[in-house]
Amino acid sequence: MTDVEILVPLQFDHSDLLHAARAAHLGDHLFLLTDPAVRATERCAYAPGDVVRCATKQDADGRSRHVVVETVPEQADTVSMWLELHDSVLTGARGRETDVLLAPGYVHRWEVREGVRFGTGWTCIVRFRIEGLTIERGGPVDAGPLDGGTLETPEGTHANVIPVPLAATGPVRLWLDRSSGRILELSGDGIEVKLVGDPVFVEALPAELDRR
Repeated sequence: MTDVEILVPLQFDHSDLLHAARAAHLGDHLFLLTDPAVRATERCAYAPGDVVRCATKQDADGRSRHVVVETVPEQADTVSMWLELHDSVLTGARGRETDVLLAPGYVHRWEVREGVRFGTGWTCIVRFRIEGLTIERGGPVDAGPLDGGTLETPEGTHANVIPVPLAATGPVRLWLDRSSGRILELSGDGIEVKLVGDPVFVEALPAELDRR
């Protein structure tokens, strides 16, 4: 995806004020807003991670500029998400003894809008709820960054990347590879993996990471 500058409207009624921001060109008139500075601009009508449609307009100097005119709605039935254990941070056990949290967890999101498939990276709290949780080795479940890991369920094995949300019953085993070199091995009788709270946009993803 090509990185370009687009102009984003500010939240003023009857105003033509625009904010210059960076975006990834998805194709035709579609753009993915990537500029983190927009998040800090409370007056901006859009946010990083928004997919927008732009019109081409000429400024006073005769230059053609991409100006946002509207957001492009999500097509929920095309969305798939994957937790990447590498680049995630284990926070530890919280609340119920069966809960293990990653805060943040790094999540890949792939989707299609108006025929264009693309990926984005987000951070979010991710909760593993493991029924009958047992620490097999490497305990305790304390905080620290992860280099990867593997989840084994009766339905299949997921190395480093795990589809979310996920629910499985029966014997499960989770290995978390800590950056310190210590491996935390957990087992249980079932698992639920889900996102908690609002995700925060990080970046556009290269096409080679697509798991389709």
